[in-house]
Amino acid sequence: MRETPDGSIELVEVWKGWGENDAQFIQSLLESFGIASILRGESTRLTHPVAVTKLAEVRVLVREEDEEKARELISPPPE
Repeated sequence: MRETPDGSIELVEVWKGWGENDAQFIQSLLESFGIASILRGESTRLTHPVAVTKLAEVRVLVREEDEEKARELISPPPE
């Protein structure tokens, strides 16, 4: 685990979308495989969940060491 100079943990974005429900689904999937994550976005996404502007954007962040596995889990299957 890599820490920043101020002692916080380095997080990386593995998914970005529009809406809390999709982000919570991704977060739940990751957690079922033991990968902790947090959601980041504008607080207005919680009060206006149907917005499709930048205000509804939600990002899923994981620890840097979990990035590869998280991306494998959320990427679409090959055709």
